[in-house]
Amino acid sequence: MTDFDVVVVGAGPAGSTAARFAAQGGASTLLLDKRDEVGVPVRCGEFIPSVEILQKMFQNSKDLPSLFEIPKRCVSMDIGTMCIVTPAGRRLEFDFSSVSLWRAKYDQHLAKLATEAGAVLRTGMKVRSFDSSGVDTDEGRIKSKVIIGADGPLSFIRRGLELPDPLLNAFVQYTIPGDYGDVTEIYLGSRTPGGHAWLIPKNKGANVGLGGIRTTRRSLIRALDNFVFDLGIHDRPMLETSGVVPVSGPLETAVIDNVLLAGDAAGLSLPSGGTGIPTAVISGRAAGETAASFIAKKGKLSEYDRRWKRELGPAIARSLRYKRWSARFTWSDFMTELALFFLGGKGIRRAIFPPSAKRP
Repeated sequence: MTDFDVVVVGAGPAGSTAARFAAQGGASTLLLDKRDEVGVPVRCGEFIPSVEILQKMFQNSKDLPSLFEIPKRCVSMDIGTMCIVTPAGRRLEFDFSSVSLWRAKYDQHLAKLATEAGAVLRTGMKVRSFDSSGVDTDEGRIKSKVIIGADGPLSFIRRGLELPDPLLNAFVQYTIPGDYGDVTEIYLGSRTPGGHAWLIPKNKGANVGLGGIRTTRRSLIRALDNFVFDLGIHDRPMLETSGVVPVSGPLETAVIDNVLLAGDAAGLSLPSGGTGIPTAVISGRAAGETAASFIAKKGKLSEYDRRWKRELGPAIARSLRYKRWSARFTWSDFMTELALFFLGGKGIRRAIFPPSAKRP
């Protein structure tokens, strides 16, 4: 079969979710991924807030418990606390329920939901070009009425539309064996190139990483090695990974003709930390449902812009404001320490939750 109503490019959280909801809406749907195995290799901190937290962050997005129903096999550890570690070593802890994932298993779970809904999944297939009538792949031409680009921060679909690239934050991360408790730690200060590092506990290990803008992989690895040494960690990493995340905010429009962009391809991550799984899944659902409605002649593709802006816009705007504030007031360790002293826990909450949200 070479003709589909909808072709989704990229089987990450955004693409698989888009394919699932497009298929559920009655559209014949093809989900393509250039990787041979969905979710592999992992390029992610593997952290996602709980449904309770997500409902406070994204108050205009409905039915989140069913959208973020994560099987136990995909969960590495339940986490109840987040801690901001200042340059001077002060620890600002607050309740923040979340989980660390087995990301490959989670991506494969989402792809399975898509195929169970009726989507066709083809892996190891790279898109070489596209136009309004379909995509050209390694195995030939596939016609489609709608294309959903969910192929990540370096999106081929986005570049093919001649849209500007987002500002990208490069990161490197080690997965290190050991017991690291059950607190997610965020480190701020000059010892990390971007002023931001993390320790995300997992079952029998932790993801320890850092990121920076306009930095080389070699310099990031050197900084990460120094950071791990400063933490007193001496175990050798089980795994090293790296990647990029968009941190400049979303496109003004994620709809160009019959092409929709979802997840990182549309810049739909939280700029202050680069968190992208929740925004990918929520935007994927909106893209899939919008495409299915269009195929059924019940709606316009432009509705997708209205949906993601309504469901994700306020949280992304809060995160972007905090990122800009941080860049202005945290240009030195002294200023970072001073800013966090005055900001305190309430200020951190304002960067995450809307004013109407109750304390988690």
